Amino acid sequence: MPPTRNPLNPKEIYTSKSKLRAAYRAAGAVEVGDAYDRGYVPEKESQRSEKQLVDKMMRNLRERYGR
Repeated sequence: MPPTRNPLNPKEIYTSKSKLRAAYRAAGAVEVGDAYDRGYVPEKESQRSEKQLVDKMMRNLRERYGR
């Protein structure tokens, strides 16, 4: 990772994500927006939500028309 200044203590500069996150935890801060680091893949999520939408629509149609 490129050198990154710690927003909690601007005098500290980190080149390791794990060290920076350890500093966040030590200060009691919560990192927001780390979904990509935890494996979030937008294409996969949109495919899943599209499939859920289609499944829900099909269930509603079957219930409405009694099939």
